[in-house]
Amino acid sequence: MNNSYKSPARLPAEEPIRERLTGRMMPDEAARVLGCKPHDLPVLIREGKLQHLSKGAPPNSVKYFAAPYIHRLAMDEKWLGVMTKTLNDHWTKHNQKRKDKRDPI
Repeated sequence: MNNSYKSPARLPAEEPIRERLTGRMMPDEAARVLGCKPHDLPVLIREGKLQHLSKGAPPNSVKYFAAPYIHRLAMDEKWLGVMTKTLNDHWTKHNQKRKDKRDPI
């Protein structure tokens, strides 16, 4: 019997959290932990609900997030409720503006 079988490589989402915990996170990693999409993060930053590490960086630069901070927020039910309401309000207004431009009555 051949014991040289290697299991297939794990996808990043399957790795135990302690194996991929780093000091800082990219926006897509932070969004995955928080349960939102990367395009939602600028909304949360603009509304003052989320802070990034890139203070003073050019506006078009990548925004990094402190991993312990993101994990703390992901475990806070009250903050998750605030995040959900903030995103719902933003996208409701955004979609209403699009609808108003399409259907001028």
